[in-house]
Amino acid sequence: MGLVNLAGISSPTPFMETTVEEWDKVFAINMRGTFVVSQRVLKGMIERELGRIVSISSISAQRGGGTYSKVAYSASKAGILGFTRALAREVGEHNITVNAIAPGPIDTDIMGGTLSDERKAQMSEGIMMGRVGTREEVGALIAFLLSEDAGYITAATYDINGGLQVS
Repeated sequence: MGLVNLAGISSPTPFMETTVEEWDKVFAINMRGTFVVSQRVLKGMIERELGRIVSISSISAQRGGGTYSKVAYSASKAGILGFTRALAREVGEHNITVNAIAPGPIDTDIMGGTLSDERKAQMSEGIMMGRVGTREEVGALIAFLLSEDAGYITAATYDINGGLQVS
């Protein structure tokens, strides 16, 4: 049994312009959504004594923003990292793994719409691989972390960013 906490919204609003309503909206989707869905699914995982949870964070959580989103997004995605580690500690005894993925720039529409070739080129500056990542590459990492082969990996954060952030 596996769960991927993939839903998320970004927020390019500078901190001093962010309203409480916008802050709450970002956290409601990025953090509260992860909490609610994980709690609901965990009941069955605990009963079965088996499960995999993978939550999507962001390079923004590690770097404090930098590509598109600002403080609200970065803070909510940093929360995912703490959530992942703490939950992994709590449910590991039930043979449940909990991991996070922190993507860098990926060719999706979360950064304000479909990425043009020009925008991809701009975003690729400073990336060792010289390009933005693909959804398929992130999907392959998710599939691995959900697999039986990843049964001894837990409380980990996997960077997938083409070398933009070196941990």
